[in-house]
Amino acid sequence: MPSERRVKPYSAECREAYMANRVVNSKYTMLSFIPKNIYEQFGRPLNMYFLLIAGLQLIKAIAPVNPLSTIVPLVFAFALTAIKEGFDDRERHREDSKFNNRKYEVFVNGSLKQIASEDIHVGDVVKVNKGNEIPCDLFLLQSSDEDGLAYIRTDNLDGEIDLKPRNCVENLTIPSITDFNGILVYGEPDNNLYSFNSRLEHDKDYTVSGAQLLLQSCFLQNTEWVYGLAVYTGSDTKCGQNKQDPPLKWAGVDRLVSHFASYVFIFQLSVALFMGIIGNVYRETKSRDAWYLSFKAAEAYEYLVIPMRFFLLTSVMIPISFKVIIDVSKYYISLVIGWDISMYDADIDAPAGSPAKANSTSLAEDLGQIECILTDKTGTLTDNIMEFKACSLSGEICGGGIAPGKSFDPSVSPFDGLGFAERTDAPYRLFAKTLALCHTVNIEDGNLAAASPDEEALVKAASRMRVRFIARTKHTITIDNDGVTEVYKILHVFEFDSDRKMMSMLLQNNETGETMLLSKGADDKLIAKMDETQLTAPMEKHLCMFASAGLRTLVLGHRTVSQSEYNAWREIIESALKHTGDTRDVEVAKAYTILESKLTLVGATAIEDKLQDGVPETIVKLREAGISFWMLTGDKFETAKQISRSCGLWTANESLLTISYETDVQMDNDLRRLLDICERNHSSLAETLNEQYGTFHNSSLSNKDDELQAASSAVGESKVLNRKKKRTKYKTQQLEIAASEGPTDGHVLIVEGKTIKHLLEKHITLFKELCMKMNSVICCRVTPSQKAGLTRMAKTDIEFVEDAGCFTNPLRRGKTDRKVLSVGDGGNDVAMIQEATVGVGIVGKEGRQASRAADYSIARFRFLQPLLLVHGQYSYQRSCYIVQYCFYKSMLLAIIQIIFNFFALFSGVSYWNSLLLTTWNSVFAVPVPFYVLDKILPKDKLLANPDLYKESLKGKSLTMNTFGWFVGRGAIQGIMCLLFTFIVFNDSVSNNAQPMDFQSCFTVTYTILVMVQVWTVILESNSMTVVNLVGIFSMPPFYLAFIAAYAAIPVLSYYGVATRLFSDPAVWLAVILLTAALFVPSYSYAVYQENFRPTPFQVIRRRAHPVDPILSGPSEDFANLETSTTSPLARHE
Repeated sequence: MPSERRVKPYSAECREAYMANRVVNSKYTMLSFIPKNIYEQFGRPLNMYFLLIAGLQLIKAIAPVNPLSTIVPLVFAFALTAIKEGFDDRERHREDSKFNNRKYEVFVNGSLKQIASEDIHVGDVVKVNKGNEIPCDLFLLQSSDEDGLAYIRTDNLDGEIDLKPRNCVENLTIPSITDFNGILVYGEPDNNLYSFNSRLEHDKDYTVSGAQLLLQSCFLQNTEWVYGLAVYTGSDTKCGQNKQDPPLKWAGVDRLVSHFASYVFIFQLSVALFMGIIGNVYRETKSRDAWYLSFKAAEAYEYLVIPMRFFLLTSVMIPISFKVIIDVSKYYISLVIGWDISMYDADIDAPAGSPAKANSTSLAEDLGQIECILTDKTGTLTDNIMEFKACSLSGEICGGGIAPGKSFDPSVSPFDGLGFAERTDAPYRLFAKTLALCHTVNIEDGNLAAASPDEEALVKAASRMRVRFIARTKHTITIDNDGVTEVYKILHVFEFDSDRKMMSMLLQNNETGETMLLSKGADDKLIAKMDETQLTAPMEKHLCMFASAGLRTLVLGHRTVSQSEYNAWREIIESALKHTGDTRDVEVAKAYTILESKLTLVGATAIEDKLQDGVPETIVKLREAGISFWMLTGDKFETAKQISRSCGLWTANESLLTISYETDVQMDNDLRRLLDICERNHSSLAETLNEQYGTFHNSSLSNKDDELQAASSAVGESKVLNRKKKRTKYKTQQLEIAASEGPTDGHVLIVEGKTIKHLLEKHITLFKELCMKMNSVICCRVTPSQKAGLTRMAKTDIEFVEDAGCFTNPLRRGKTDRKVLSVGDGGNDVAMIQEATVGVGIVGKEGRQASRAADYSIARFRFLQPLLLVHGQYSYQRSCYIVQYCFYKSMLLAIIQIIFNFFALFSGVSYWNSLLLTTWNSVFAVPVPFYVLDKILPKDKLLANPDLYKESLKGKSLTMNTFGWFVGRGAIQGIMCLLFTFIVFNDSVSNNAQPMDFQSCFTVTYTILVMVQVWTVILESNSMTVVNLVGIFSMPPFYLAFIAAYAAIPVLSYYGVATRLFSDPAVWLAVILLTAALFVPSYSYAVYQENFRPTPFQVIRRRAHPVDPILSGPSEDFANLETSTTSPLARHE
């Protein structure tokens, strides 16, 4: 296919050459669903293992139990996943069908006819009416607006809710839309939403850009109708080209479980091989000794039978059910996050306010192990509500309460006093006029509609300065200049972009004919474009003052353009616009540079973007929890520095390190010098802390007072003594270090974007090592791509060295992926959010693109406290226990299969009935899911003691030791259960004088194991609710009813077993005593551990509930069910 398209309206060739406008977002079709879903599920290693087991069970020679014991749970698990996928995809099909069948008017044989959206082709001319969604990418031909303008809402694409103007091609006249025969020349589909560098061949060549492109999924607003030429359809549209699957994120707990499962698999293979060898040797021995049994000589392949039988016997070691149980638990946890009323904000502009939302159900555990938070500033830490606070004008500061002996106060507006709004001097009038003219604001229904809150604040400020923006059309902008109406012709708009960091307006006064260029932008860009004669030093001093107060700054400039200069420049820009593709962007940038030079300084503005409520408190608490912070912002150095101080990222007891780039050698030396300083300070601090507080876990607690004192240290209730520090300044080239002579509370690093570029490219290893030693990292003047790069660096493998005295993250030995969380509110934060381990989007004024792309969506930054400290810890503790308990529960059965074969001549026969084996991890797994309601501590305790978060941060709940304890306990209890059963019921008879047969024996063993797991879940729970108690205690009667019903079927060999057993009091007594014998040792160890080696959680729980921390009554979840408005569990957690 050629590199460009030549499309003529109503062309049959174009309709055939390019795809129709059918949109497909669904994953499956009716034919592909089953094979594709099966293929996806079997792409997971564990599922392949289960399939292998099911396949081997079909071979009668090696199958020790009924194949259905494996196949039924496997089919159930797979079907459950498939049904969930199917329901999710059904919603996608519905949305696709709704879009594809929507009717639009299209010209067919000279007249408008309604056709379905999916039948639109490239070359069709489509009519779109006000309020309708644009069906495909359209080249704007005509508009109902007399100026050829059309307005679209692009929130489906970029999250921006403000209207964007589009205009027809300049000076193009189309008398009759049906007779239009121009040829549009443009490139092949790409994913650049704002680029459409093309040309139209008609009576002459016309330049076409993104200003003439109406994008699919946008809505037409404030325009009655438009005609557009279909240029991209179906998946070729800009929207379709930008669609991509969200990144695959795998929770850390899931990774560990897969890792541990591999060890269990190795153990399973070893057992199968060991028992198989013994079985084959035993068979050969018996074939010679027991000649009367007529053993046949074994074929070579038959030596594999016994090992394979043992492999299948022990396959229950890796339970099929645990994945289903975990998925259900995670889904419930995601619902709980949305039900949390403490993370609900009624002020957000939405029909039901803005509750928290979990877009991902698989990452909840990672919320409890976040080591670093990377945050945007504007709209994330701040409210994104801008207010004009001060300005620099004619070498003086206006605002801030500046007076002799007084410092700058950002709370004092220049409009608070008399005189500023009434000034009439020329610099003042030019300043106000620049604010009123240099922008892209529109007026809708009498209100300002701005693409950014900055522009709206500046236009409002100009109005208070008696220069009011009145109206805007395609070609003109009108202002009221102190009662005099002035109309300016818009000659050209120099659009803002993240590279230029500025915008300009080329305007001509209709009355005087004067042509002028007005510019505004970042100080580092505008000052570089000023005329050499301009005195900018006073203003630069003012900018530093503004930035130190945490204000956002912009510099204003202007220049007069002669008619001859404009005419020459117009030829240059028109020539640049004739190019297509990336070449046009390069040439246009060159043309802009010609006029945007030798500017005259107008002044500078300072805008306040207030911190959100609760931001400093949230940062302080999360830092106490052991979480480091990185702030990534586009603001200038001084602004970022001041905001970091005001929001708590940098405290008085922390030293500030800054580094700038000069040469690669210098930067390498500076990084090593900083690392050395950090090491020396860190070592001194560790020694000081150990002398003052000791180590909690190494101390032996002999009485309650000691416990409480140690716990107080562990959970942060003892405060570090304030120390006076004498600070010394070090300076090496452009390196400035503020460090204390004694140990500090850590370090904060601040770096600018131009330096970060070199650090990421050539010094990433040293830079990464340095950042890991920081309490906070502040990166200013960063681009969206740098944000993603820093996030990627922050979460990569780092070697951690364990150190008891660390104030920052709990450090671990070995290599691991750090779990980082990125939080932002704008479209420029999406890359950072998707790159992080967990992405959190703030529902803010920059739209909802970030919240839609994130794993979790919240309305305010302060909601990170309950999200991490409460839901994160709950999710981590619950998931870790449930996963390990599933393996413990499976080991109970698997080890009995092995030990029983010591009594069965290593023949590979199963001890368990096939049905009971099947129901063990399905029907009788009821107690395990109820642990998802467990709370390790009440919510208020977790919020009040953020240091407790370090316990989950260290990953202590799921390690090789804890996993080994669960599996080992299951093995020991299983062995004891089997041996005790054999000892108690050896050669015994029931009360009806019948011997204790094999089926009765394994039923007793099975019953004991059911009771053990019930009591284990109850007594290892940290809290109980009515639902827990009812669900768990209903298990024993349900089990007995199940066994009775199963034993009542006459055609089964199991018939009558329940009647014989449960009518014998000796059996009941044996079940009770053996259950106690199995449970008491582990319970005794738990009591010892809680009394003599308690965890911080246990000490806090004991203080809150000195009588009984577990059975302390129903939780708040079910005390107020009648107050719920969203679900019966809306107040849960």
